[in-house]
Amino acid sequence: MQRLARATLATAAAGAMTSSSALRFCASSPAGGVGAAPKKQRAGFRASVASARPTNVPDAGRGMQPKAEAEFSTDEIARRLEELDSMDPQDLQRMRSDFEAKETAETRVLNEDNLYQLDVSTSTRQQGALRVFWKNVDIVAADGAGENGWYKVTLDGRKVKAFENANQLILPNREYALAVAHEFGAQTGHLNKLVMPLTDLASGAMLVSAQGIPARIDYLMSFFMTDNCYFRSEAIAAKQDALIAPVVEWYDRVFDLQSPRIMGIGHPNLPQETALKVREQLLAMNLNQHQVVALCVVAQFTASLMLPLAMFHNVISVEHGLRIHKAEEAHNTGEHGEIKGYHDIRDADTVVKIAAATAAWQMTAGLPSERYAVLSTLVQ
Repeated sequence: MQRLARATLATAAAGAMTSSSALRFCASSPAGGVGAAPKKQRAGFRASVASARPTNVPDAGRGMQPKAEAEFSTDEIARRLEELDSMDPQDLQRMRSDFEAKETAETRVLNEDNLYQLDVSTSTRQQGALRVFWKNVDIVAADGAGENGWYKVTLDGRKVKAFENANQLILPNREYALAVAHEFGAQTGHLNKLVMPLTDLASGAMLVSAQGIPARIDYLMSFFMTDNCYFRSEAIAAKQDALIAPVVEWYDRVFDLQSPRIMGIGHPNLPQETALKVREQLLAMNLNQHQVVALCVVAQFTASLMLPLAMFHNVISVEHGLRIHKAEEAHNTGEHGEIKGYHDIRDADTVVKIAAATAAWQMTAGLPSERYAVLSTLVQ
C-alpha cells in the first residue's frame, strides 16, 4: 500500500502542472518537439565489440606523442585486417551477422520504440485526445492466452488500450492495475497523458520483448560511464558529498567497485573491464520489462545509473534523490533566480515521472519471470 500511495502521490503532483503549462510527456509516444529531459547521447559503450578492443593501448596523457599514437594505431589496424583476412568465410559472416543484429537491437531502442524521446507539446492536449466519457472505472482479471495473473482496466465495462498501441493494456498485478485505474478515474474533460505516468510506463513496457532487454542494458551503461553522481560543484561540494554518501556506499558495495569523485569538469576514465562487470551484474538482476523501462526513464532524467537504483531499492527516498539531482541547479537558481514557467514546470514534471517510475519498479519487483512471457508475443 505504501507503493500504491507513492503512485497516487505522483499523479497528484502532476495536477500542479496542468493548470500552468502545456507540457506533455509520454514514454510511449512518437518523438517530436523539444526534450523535457535532455536526450543523452550514448557514450560509445559496445559490449558486442569489446573483445576486439586492444588491451595494450596506453591511456591518453601518459607521454605518448601524436606521431607515436598514429603509428601504433596504423599497426593495430593492419594487424586486425590481417586477422580478418585469415578467418574462415563462414566465421567472418557469422561475426558480421552477430554484430549487425546487436547494432539493430540498439538502434531500435533509441529510434523505433521511442521509449526515451521525452517530448513537449505546444498544445494543452494532444490533438484528437479522447474525451472523457466514462462514469465508472474498474479492473478485471485478464483472461487471454498467457495472461494469468495480469489485469485490465475497464471504462464503463470497456477494456482500455495501451498508449500508442493497438493492444489492450495489461497490468502485471492487482496493485499496478489499481494505480492505473486511479489515473483514469482522475481524468476530466479530455484524456491527459501528462497526469497518467504509470499508464504511460506500462504502455511503454508492452513495446519491449524479453530479447530487447539486453539492448536497454547497453543503453544504461552510457550513464554508468559518466554518472552525474561522480561529479561535484566546488561551491557546494561538501553538501553534495553528504547527500550522495549513502548512495555511493551502497552502490560500490553492491557492484564491488570504487566510484570516482570529480571536482568540476573531468572524465571518470573508468576501465572497460569495470563497465563489463557492471553490465553483467545488471543482466543478472533479471529485470522485467516494467523495471527496465522505469530504470531507463529515470536514468535519462537524472543522467545517472546509481541514483535511480538507490531510490528503487529504498536506499534513499525519492525526495532525497531529487535533492541530489537538483543540488547544483538549486544553488544556481538561489543565486540568480529561477525562470517561472520553465524551472517550476520542469521540476514538477521530474517529480511526477521519477515518483511514478519508482512506484512502477517496486510494484513489479519480484514478479515471476514466466508471467512476462506474454509481453514478447505482443511486440510488433
